[in-house]
Amino acid sequence: MLCKALRARTEREAIDERDIGLGKLKEDKPVTAGDRTLTFDALAAKWLEHERGPSSTKKRRPSTLTLRETLLRKHVSPRIGKQKAAVLTAPDLRELRDKLIAKKLSGSSIRGVFASISCVFAYGLEYGHVVDNPARAVQLPSGQRKSEPRYLRMAEVRRLLDSLGDEFRPVAASCFYAALRISEALALKWSDVDFDRTLIYVRDGKTKASVAPVKLLPELADELKAHRGRQARLGFDRIAASALVFQTLTGHPQSRRNALRAINRAGEKAKLQPEGAQPIGAHDLRHSCATYLREELGLRIKDVSGFLRHANESVTLQVYDGRLGTDEEQAVELGDKIARARLAGAS
Repeated sequence: MLCKALRARTEREAIDERDIGLGKLKEDKPVTAGDRTLTFDALAAKWLEHERGPSSTKKRRPSTLTLRETLLRKHVSPRIGKQKAAVLTAPDLRELRDKLIAKKLSGSSIRGVFASISCVFAYGLEYGHVVDNPARAVQLPSGQRKSEPRYLRMAEVRRLLDSLGDEFRPVAASCFYAALRISEALALKWSDVDFDRTLIYVRDGKTKASVAPVKLLPELADELKAHRGRQARLGFDRIAASALVFQTLTGHPQSRRNALRAINRAGEKAKLQPEGAQPIGAHDLRHSCATYLREELGLRIKDVSGFLRHANESVTLQVYDGRLGTDEEQAVELGDKIARARLAGAS
């Protein structure tokens, strides 16, 4: 078995790095004759059709394929989509990379774009439509965030939510009160929200451990019930069990990009944006939920880890890099508080 150490620091980066390098591994296979006249758009369409069909061996999650399709449509198709895939070269893709950097696309987003491109070329290599994967020859910017995540206090979260309109406030509330990732929130269907049992069923999570029910807190239940009422006024089909919870006014799946932009702007409107800091994002609300559970409610690391749907407590501690402390530290702090209270009473 061929093994290669990855430089990625996160699961998402590891997946992207794997997909980018896939084409290089495919080169050892004999190349069969395929259709060398296919444009990149046509090859991408064939790859997506294959991945969503029964013959696919990768079994990527539907949300991953939807994200790949979106990245290709928005960032790749307008620039190289009409060119023949077989004649595209590394310099062509370096030019694409430079244009994405000039657009101020984040390093992680650019890596996602190129992972998607690499998937298309890897498929093309396997079926003989191309003879190379030029994506693997392009040096990409780091996917690491350039600033520390934002950790909002409850009062700040409320200011942020109050600065959002009816369309995106429920999305942001789901990211905080249920600690959902933005992809998990946007994938929710009404059948996943159980108001009676006060549970949200995450069925399209990032990891195996994250596919699990999460407690539906009263604040979020009220927000989602109000949202459901507004959706019902637009048409009862929008609140069917199979309908997405979050849709646009025209009934399409809510856009991740538009949701993030709305949260960014709400952070500025609520005056929560320090000079030089990156805009508040949806994942900052998940981070803020973790610190709220730990610091303001005093939950144990084990309980915080369970609410975040991490595989175990060590994942939680690694992600938050000591910010949440340990249960031993919490016990010592509580003991100190009790001792001070007794001393105050004795005097």
